Amino acid sequence: MNNQRPTATRGTLAQRLGRFFLGLIGLALFAGVFASGWTPPGMAGDVLRHNQHYEIDASPLFYSEVDHMAELEKGVQRLRERASKRTLGETEKEDIKN
Repeated sequence: MNNQRPTATRGTLAQRLGRFFLGLIGLALFAGVFASGWTPPGMAGDVLRHNQHYEIDASPLFYSEVDHMAELEKGVQRLRERASKRTLGETEKEDIKN
């Protein structure tokens, strides 16, 4: 049982290497454009220029780097618990107690 596609559909070694290196060049160009500091026109560029001017580190948009993430996760967990209780009709009783 050979799970590999026939060589004819994948192309010759030269074609496969050509596609590989073309992909590497594309990735390098993509990284180079963003590393150069060039910003696109329009709203996206405005946001990037604003962040650069005021030295705003936008990396916390990636949730693993957000300050106090554990506390935020606990808050989300409480909201989920309340939402699941609300579907069961239990929150009205808790609201009356509090």
